[in-house]
Amino acid sequence: MVSNKRIASLLLVVIAANVCFASDCLERRAKAEERRRQGVQDIVLPKCDADGKFENVQCNFIGCYCVDVETGKKIGDLFPWGYGRPKCN
Repeated sequence: MVSNKRIASLLLVVIAANVCFASDCLERRAKAEERRRQGVQDIVLPKCDADGKFENVQCNFIGCYCVDVETGKKIGDLFPWGYGRPKCN
């Protein structure tokens, strides 16, 4: 029979693994969500794909831009709202 202590230990391992292996995008998104819950205004949540990578087009309050899907670093110019969306690879 599995003890409660053993179940608790396994849960801690699973939680630790999820924290250690969170992607940059998911980590930044979680931090942004926390800041939003704390009442910070004008927080933009990064958009992450199903694999936890950054979506190649990110948008903020003034427009959209391409990013490196691994790092989230902006690539190229920002396209202001009303001027279309960037075409990213």
